[in-house]
Amino acid sequence: MTEPSITHDPTADLLRAVADQIEAHPETWDQNHFEARSECGTTYCVAGWALRLSHQQIPATGASRDAAPLLGITSDLAETVFLEWWELFDAADDERPEFMPDLLRGLADLPAPRTVEQARHLLAGVNA
Repeated sequence: MTEPSITHDPTADLLRAVADQIEAHPETWDQNHFEARSECGTTYCVAGWALRLSHQQIPATGASRDAAPLLGITSDLAETVFLEWWELFDAADDERPEFMPDLLRGLADLPAPRTVEQARHLLAGVNA
């Protein structure tokens, strides 16, 4: 008898961890900066949190490139979520997309690599 194969997707775990972080501590999340330090503390974008929670160095540039494989998302989706998120969420660029945690969790439920089309489909359901 063959044992069933159990696969574990660490990229899905990281997507959920980032969602949990930004939902539980929204004051530590700023999608406009990979990493920003102030007298109030440090904030990170989704890519920054993915790198931080993975104990990776946060580069001065290219955080989205480094975070995409950790999250199991395509480079197109990384660019959209990390850099052009207001278009994905149909929001002004100074708004905080309230559906980001739900989007990240929904993406975690999909097999990698996750795509822009899948994200748009998930958001259509979230916003319905």
